Parts: sequence; C-alpha cells; structure tokens
Amino acid sequence: MKVSSIDCRRLRKIIRKECGSCLIVDCRPYFSFSSSSIRGSVNVNLNSVVVRRSRGGPVPLQFVIPDERALFRLREGSISSVVALDDRTPHLQKLKKDSIAQIVINSLSHLASNASICFLKGTAGGDLAFPIPGQCLSCL
Repeated sequence: MKVSSIDCRRLRKIIRKECGSCLIVDCRPYFSFSSSSIRGSVNVNLNSVVVRRSRGGPVPLQFVIPDERALFRLREGSISSVVALDDRTPHLQKLKKDSIAQIVINSLSHLASNASICFLKGTAGGDLAFPIPGQCLSCL
C-alpha cells in the first residue's frame, strides 16, 4: 500500500472532509504528546523490546493502536484515513527503519488495508509542520 506525505493544510482538509473517520497516530514521546497534541489523536509508545523484535517490520495492531475504541474502528473498516506524525523526521523517506513512526506505518500498511495511510511532514529538531500540534486544528 502506498503511503503519502501530507502537510498541515492537507490534514485539516482530511479531517473536515472525513469528519470522524480519520485516525491520527502520534508517534512522538509520551511527554511531548501529553504537553500538546491534536484533539482525538492516539499516542503510540512502543517499548524497546517490541522495537528490537520488529526489525522495522510490522507488529500486531494492538501494539500500534493502544486505544481499544480506535483499534475496533480500524478493524471494522470505519477509519478511512490514518495519519502518522513524528516530530523527529521532516519527510517520509528519511524515517529510520527502526523508528516508531516507520514501524507504525509498516504495520498499518500490512494490516489495515481499508484505510489510506499518510505521514504528516514536519521539520527535524522538535518542530512539526506547526509549532504546537493543537494549533494545527485551531481553525476547525
């Protein structure tokens, strides 16, 4: 399955258009997620054992999507788009094989065939495509 890169403007359009059928998977560390996040997003925090064993490949969806309700919606096919975000990598092509975002994208690409998978482009060094994730959707 092809994964596309999107910017914040495109994310707003997806959220408006798909109204509830979009899942945002935040691959940032928990501290960053808890201090500011996009409303409704789920945080992925894979432990080091899972990361090592994955070798960059897919892992079971229950590790990738820790929220049971979101996981159920994904499995039943009511999620049309999944957007992964990571503040450490500016482009999809620059994701490291063993990064949490890459493992999430690989897992979703193999196991969530109904949903389109997108990567939210950011800038390296801690900034995403928007200064604070919540501001990305402030105009919705």
